[in-house]
Amino acid sequence: MDVQTMMLLIAVLSLVCFFGMMFGIQVLVKQGKDPGKQLQVAGAIVDTASEANTALKSFIPAPIESIIDMILKVTQAGVHSAQQLYNSGQLPPDLRKEQATQYAVDMIKLTGHEVTPELEQTIRNTAEAAVYVMKQKEPVLAVVPVPIPPTPPEVTATDPASVIDPVQQSA
Repeated sequence: MDVQTMMLLIAVLSLVCFFGMMFGIQVLVKQGKDPGKQLQVAGAIVDTASEANTALKSFIPAPIESIIDMILKVTQAGVHSAQQLYNSGQLPPDLRKEQATQYAVDMIKLTGHEVTPELEQTIRNTAEAAVYVMKQKEPVLAVVPVPIPPTPPEVTATDPASVIDPVQQSA
């Protein structure tokens, strides 16, 4: 079952549960029963379902958001990798975009996902955005004049007793 089918199934089941509860509460009120007590039982059932959900989480496929996050992360890593190869002289400047895209495509293939032409175009666009962000974060080099302190005047000892003799100090 793919992710879209599962999401649709969850949405439909949620709507059925909501309308079922609304109808059930109206029936309980008409019969003169306490809906509060019945809702406590329903709360216990929901808690049990929550515990079951926690136990089954490892079997449920990753949501689509994590796939998008993965694409963003590997594309950004590909851009940084290509830039580093360019900075070290191992990659010509006109191949940086292709290198970054290929890096991201290879990483996504390693995770077992199929890379469609649409996904590859998304990776290219994401690489362009990552390059733009990287350029915005580059430090600006500026020449700042640094004052040079004046050289101290030469120390002259006029009194021979003020001159330190290294031989006398070591003894």
